Amino acid sequence: MKEITRLKEIERRYKALVQDTSLILLLINSEGKILDVNPTALEIYGYKEDDFLDKNYKELDLIPKNKRDSFQILFEDAFKKGSVKPMEFEILSKDGGYYWLSLEGSVVNIRQEPCLQLILQDINERKMAEMRLIEIQNILQDFSSTLEHKIVEKSKELVKSEEKYRALMQSSPNSILLVNRQGIIEDCNDTASIYIGLPKDQIIGRNILNIYSIKHREDAPDKMKIGEIYFPIEFEFTNHKGAKKVLSSNFSMIQLGDEIYTQIVSQEISARKEAEEVIKRELSRLKELDKMKSEFVYRASHELKTPLNSLNVASRTLLNYFHEDLDENISKLLTIIRNNGERLKHLVEDLLDVARIESQKMKITKKQENLTELIKQCGEDMSYFLQKRALSIHWDIAEDLFVQVDKVRFEQVILNLLSNAIKNTPPKGKITITAKETGNFIEIKVSDTGVGITEEEQKLLFKKFGKIER
Repeated sequence: MKEITRLKEIERRYKALVQDTSLILLLINSEGKILDVNPTALEIYGYKEDDFLDKNYKELDLIPKNKRDSFQILFEDAFKKGSVKPMEFEILSKDGGYYWLSLEGSVVNIRQEPCLQLILQDINERKMAEMRLIEIQNILQDFSSTLEHKIVEKSKELVKSEEKYRALMQSSPNSILLVNRQGIIEDCNDTASIYIGLPKDQIIGRNILNIYSIKHREDAPDKMKIGEIYFPIEFEFTNHKGAKKVLSSNFSMIQLGDEIYTQIVSQEISARKEAEEVIKRELSRLKELDKMKSEFVYRASHELKTPLNSLNVASRTLLNYFHEDLDENISKLLTIIRNNGERLKHLVEDLLDVARIESQKMKITKKQENLTELIKQCGEDMSYFLQKRALSIHWDIAEDLFVQVDKVRFEQVILNLLSNAIKNTPPKGKITITAKETGNFIEIKVSDTGVGITEEEQKLLFKKFGKIER
């Protein structure tokens, strides 16, 4: 009885040790069935206890595929030799993570049955450190082997770079001045000599302020950085031969050897500035002409309204009150006069709107309106034309859409859209009007079953007096 108690105490301590250890512990019988597993194994592999127990280790991804054959040999030898030769390998856990583990084990008897107790340790941090160390060693080795070569090559490149710089400087169509920190010109190219009107030997050694009078700009940086190009300055000066020139100059800091210089690259823009002045004058003249045109269109359209209104009123009066007394041909002619008078009236209104927009005299008077009611009223106003062409109209409009709009202008837009849809939809077609809230906006669509418009025709939609021919 005492022996049983002692064995139970040993088993309890073993269990406690297994549960608390940071090592991975697996107990496998000679058939490969897993008899026991500790919490650390479950955490590392990402499995539940039921996924392990009574399962053959071959059914689980405990050992990577490239190590399974060698592990099987070790597994079989373990029961012959009593232990497993240590090995290291990388595993893929159930959640897709990779871990490096070390493995060793020994055969123990559990209830008179030989079992292989595997002890695995998480060596991921150590392996990562080793791999990083190897990587750093390789990098240092490569760096060390090429450093001397690069120094030699860099020296050659510096010589070539200076030669190229001088060649580029001399062949540049722009003026180039090299100025030291004291403002003294140390080098220049032939173009600079032409711009300034002095030989190179009379330019080199002079202060830049004695050559160009450039005022300080507020947006100029206090400290210029090497390799960065700063603001082009445009300025006018008279060179030493008396010729007036306009230059555009860029400034940059460059390093030649141990010295730092300001490089001033200038381009003559005298012709461009003259062209810009001509363009400004022409633009001003064109704006004035455009203003005169808009005024003329506005006045002419306004003057046309009175006789057109008289013509329309007269033709409507004759047709409404003297229709029975008129000859049929006269009635037809009066109808033509009335219809074309109405068309001219609309054209004149459109011209007036264009003139108002261009002269910024278009007044928009906004009030809180229910767009749902306004859109449906526009549909009713066009009902005659819809019936005439046997068209149906489908409404997909929210019940109440209140917004601040100019009622007259809004109705003008909707009526124009409906009119275009009616004109371009074949008989028995359908027109759909959709209106809904989209964020802070109200989206209104008028679609029809007509032929539509091409991408090229779409470009004409918002052009003044743009028209699509059918």
